Amino acid sequence: CSWGKSNLATGWILQKGEQAWPKIGPPRDHTRNTAAGHYITPAHELSDDQRAEIISSTLLPSSDCTVRFYHYCQGNSTLARLNVILRTLRNGDEDIILWENAVTQSFRWHRVEVTFSSRVKSKMVFLYMGNGEAHTTLTAVDDISLSMSCAHDPANSELPETPEPTTTPTTATTSLTTSAPSVSPTVNPCKEKEFHCWRSDGVKCIAAAAQCNYVLDCPLGEDEETCGPCNFENGLCQWSDASVGPYTWNRVKATNTTDPPNDHTTGTGHYIQTYFLEQSKNEAVFQSPSLPISSAYCQLLFHFYIGGEHSGNLSVILWNEEDDGKLLWSRSSSSSTQWVTELLPLGKHDRPYRIIFSSQTLFRHDEFLTNIQTIALDDISFHNCEKDYQAPDISLATCSFEKDLCGWIQGAAEDLDWQRWSETTESKNTGPSGDHTSGNGYYLYITSSIHNRTGDTARLKSPLSPPSGPDGYCFSFWYHMFGANVGSLRMSIYDISSNHVTLMWLRRGSQGNEWRLAQSHVKLQEVHQLLIEASVGLSGHIAIDDLSVTKGACAPTEGLCDFEQGDCGWIQQTNDNLDWIRVSDQYQKSEFLKSRPGFDHTTNTATGYYFYMDATPAHVQGHKAIMTSQLNIDNAKCLQLWYYMEGRGTGTLNVYQQFSDKDRSLLVTQSGGQGGLWRFAQTPLTPSGSNSRIVVEGITGQSEEGIIALDDVQVTNYTCTPSGQCDFEANFCSWFNLFEDDADWLRVQAGTGEHTGPSVDHTSNSSTGYYLYMDSSVGHWGDAAMILSEIFTPDSRGNCFTFWYHQYGNSVGTLNLYINNRTIHNSGNKFGQRVWTESGNQGDVWWRGNAYVKRKEPFWFIFEFLKGAGPKGSVAIDDIHITPGYCDSDPTPAPPHRNDTVGIGVGVAVTLLVIFIVGAALMLKKIKGANRECILEDDVLDRNYRLDNHMGSNGLHVITLSTDGNDASSI
Repeated sequence: CSWGKSNLATGWILQKGEQAWPKIGPPRDHTRNTAAGHYITPAHELSDDQRAEIISSTLLPSSDCTVRFYHYCQGNSTLARLNVILRTLRNGDEDIILWENAVTQSFRWHRVEVTFSSRVKSKMVFLYMGNGEAHTTLTAVDDISLSMSCAHDPANSELPETPEPTTTPTTATTSLTTSAPSVSPTVNPCKEKEFHCWRSDGVKCIAAAAQCNYVLDCPLGEDEETCGPCNFENGLCQWSDASVGPYTWNRVKATNTTDPPNDHTTGTGHYIQTYFLEQSKNEAVFQSPSLPISSAYCQLLFHFYIGGEHSGNLSVILWNEEDDGKLLWSRSSSSSTQWVTELLPLGKHDRPYRIIFSSQTLFRHDEFLTNIQTIALDDISFHNCEKDYQAPDISLATCSFEKDLCGWIQGAAEDLDWQRWSETTESKNTGPSGDHTSGNGYYLYITSSIHNRTGDTARLKSPLSPPSGPDGYCFSFWYHMFGANVGSLRMSIYDISSNHVTLMWLRRGSQGNEWRLAQSHVKLQEVHQLLIEASVGLSGHIAIDDLSVTKGACAPTEGLCDFEQGDCGWIQQTNDNLDWIRVSDQYQKSEFLKSRPGFDHTTNTATGYYFYMDATPAHVQGHKAIMTSQLNIDNAKCLQLWYYMEGRGTGTLNVYQQFSDKDRSLLVTQSGGQGGLWRFAQTPLTPSGSNSRIVVEGITGQSEEGIIALDDVQVTNYTCTPSGQCDFEANFCSWFNLFEDDADWLRVQAGTGEHTGPSVDHTSNSSTGYYLYMDSSVGHWGDAAMILSEIFTPDSRGNCFTFWYHQYGNSVGTLNLYINNRTIHNSGNKFGQRVWTESGNQGDVWWRGNAYVKRKEPFWFIFEFLKGAGPKGSVAIDDIHITPGYCDSDPTPAPPHRNDTVGIGVGVAVTLLVIFIVGAALMLKKIKGANRECILEDDVLDRNYRLDNHMGSNGLHVITLSTDGNDASSI
């Protein structure tokens, strides 16, 4: 068949299946699939260099020649390989590997198709390289064919000993489609070290070095057509299938019967495709030709399609001589019916490299495929890759989204896209009422809906940014996160050279129905990219607007020190034993993180900074670390701060307002572990002129395992909310949502939004007031929403905790109140002891609830709402107070709205019903207990009750109170 023995190695031998099996070749050929069929194998006795070659007849220059063949491999050798080579010189000095494959176990024939271009005469070579051991591998080749577009040399002339002048490619006219005029082979008219633009009119010569430099120097792009870019209209552009297994990449013309039915280029053109019929561990691999060196801003642009319900995985891998392969990108979810665009940074490369597209099935063995699963690629190109590319301006990342995305792009590896929107979002009471810029402009948002799965993400990627310089730059944006289960929002930096993503800022859960500012000081001396990523929850919206980049550090907020840019002028005292240390947990070893929070409060990430009290190897109880603030508190009225105290034997944190060397007042004091989370504290300041300072004192406890940390210290000119009091008119006061639950409490205005909460608040009895609210229509039966209080100092008379609640709707759920302290929490009980509960519909009326507690150590409260089975309804809380002494014993409904005559009747009826219930409860000797009045003291509670809190088999929180006589404080 015009193939013959090479003069450079041992040849191949024609074999018959029934004679060659099992020592030399497979039992059947591929052509007839019979034992009587023939195929070729490497010669049994190889030369000293363990090579065997079979070589084709001579081929003329061609831009689209395809060789197809089937190969069989059996063995497990990392040394034995089968290669397909393009040979242009008789001695093989400039051989080009078009395809290569290791000999592995497969026991089946595999189809391979390789398309290539050549500007000179060439021959195809099948090269087998053995491992030096006889009979350890079986390799066979059958059914070799060349496409009609391959141009054969009728004279079958010999290849030259040295390179010849380049001639223009020749192809069969039936397969080459181009707008350029057709020409016949001619001698290269250009000078030495020049490239001939052979498709262009006239004689067009460019420098040979300009070929494959990512710049189209020829008018019709001949100099770059075999260097990576490809739309597959005229062939594979030297991209090749390198698959091992039954599934391969093939060039397909779009028709009504193909999937997808349209290509990306013209709608009726060609694309590259692979498909899966069954589950397989084998990958379909599509690799680029060797790509030239590139700039640090080089990016790969491609368009992909992933079809089918049980989709496969598409990955992009960068391979070079120094690295076996670096995963750049991967997506496994379907791309629906449309082509999706992705732009990936490739970074700087000083040596040739390759891009590999890899695809593999993802469905399980027990899944049954009803349709063919298809993955397709089209229009691959490279951008900003030329060596002398000029770095972009860093301000390109600034955007208000009024016209478009300003060069920011959607990440295509994720499940969702950011939506550009104006005015109010489609779902009420979740998204912003307008953009941040003007109130009437555009912003980006994602929404939680029945069409999205919890955890689905949307990623926004900035243009590539140059090194930030020594001073860095401030990246800021405004965000809006509101909803009962809104998901998370994060900002990260992608270092292109290291392929590493660093989380810089994070928020989870509802952040209030308002626009908030986020900012991060970026100092990275490498080309990088900013990433903003949001994940959806069950309900709510996440929106962003007004992205901005300014040179230098971020402008500080007046009166606030978050320690991100430095120590804010805090001064370490010299008359103490230890120091406060400003730290970030980003590069800390795991053994150090055991005694650290692991993240700051400002950014919620390991890259953020905070102060913590240093420890010495020789721990001494009672040692102190003292530092003094330089914050201006001349006219300040309120001090707010966040602190973290955790670990066995944690000591004491004291905060003072110091007026002179001997005169100071204690503002905040806390001792022992506080639950392993950042806690909020606020306290009023005493007007003092210009001489007072804030002093922070840490005192070591019984063990070196305890940690005390401090962050986000702020002084304001607003009056502090009194401790233990909150009407929610301005904010959450010192209450905050927990992350360990299923949903968030929302602060809402009574008369706005399409929520199911009460039409008036309790504080003002009007539609303009605010309260905390949970919608029972959101989530699943048994879902929990918890909100945590500040820590309260016990009073010798005990304390009465009073609040107003509204619980309305059939099977609305249960509202619980827990009390906790350090002793109970350290015993493993995170919730604490339940001191009050109410279940079911309580009517469209506000009720007062209270609980008397008498504690011996500081304590805190947790409100928990457990969703019921009802489809509609809500629970609301308002006007929380804690006061010394006993509580009033009578539950009290709120007065009705002055215009609500129906409410008056309902209120009277409910009141009478409650009186009857209370009387019945007393007669039953408090079998159920008073839902709206609960009097508990430490001694009685600890002696009579043990609380077990766990998850039941149905997913609900199970709370058990047992009277076993055990002391809860000793658990």
